[in-house]
Amino acid sequence: MTLDTSTLRVALAAVDLTLLLLFYFITFRRTRSTYSGSWCLALLFFLAGNAAYLLDGTPQQVWANPLGNVLLVAGASSIWAGARSLRTTVPAFWYLAAGPAITAVASALDQPATNVWSGVRPI
Repeated sequence: MTLDTSTLRVALAAVDLTLLLLFYFITFRRTRSTYSGSWCLALLFFLAGNAAYLLDGTPQQVWANPLGNVLLVAGASSIWAGARSLRTTVPAFWYLAAGPAITAVASALDQPATNVWSGVRPI
């Protein structure tokens, strides 16, 4: 039995949305803490990135695939910033923007119109 990728992405979007609402309304609105805000932002990035991947196989893939890659890397950067804010200060913006910027360049240069894995190199 094979799993349908689109169905899994929609299910992940539902989980992301639920977690985002819980984090925002229960934690962030009460505490306004940096780590909680970073986690909310990460969940929003993951939700939008996975939604962009739903356009794979359509004519919009040429812009949606690199956008999805950038948003998912930005989500990971936001998690890192939230974890770091518990111990020290939040990193500078350019630290957080470097990963998504490199991902955008790599993904755009790797034929995103025909390659659903643009910007990814096998190990």
